[in-house]
Amino acid sequence: EVDLDEDQRQEIKGIAKELLDTLKEDRLIQDWKNTQETQAGVETTIKRTLAHLPGGYPKSLRQQKREEIYAHFYDNYEDAEHNVYARAG
Repeated sequence: EVDLDEDQRQEIKGIAKELLDTLKEDRLIQDWKNTQETQAGVETTIKRTLAHLPGGYPKSLRQQKREEIYAHFYDNYEDAEHNVYARAG
């Protein structure tokens, strides 16, 4: 992992919120997992958003985080009504 100061942690929290908001608004539509185009759109959004991570993240770690985040959404976000975030209320 990367050693981060408090400002960088807060920056990452903001990036995570931005990513979730963007995906919920634009990408995680009903049946998003059924086409390569919508899946690729989710992956691209994650990649572009994570490009704003603080400079201490090496390329290999950025790639690992992209894969982990995509897997999380794939496993936990069916659509706007059926997802871990809707259940959390």
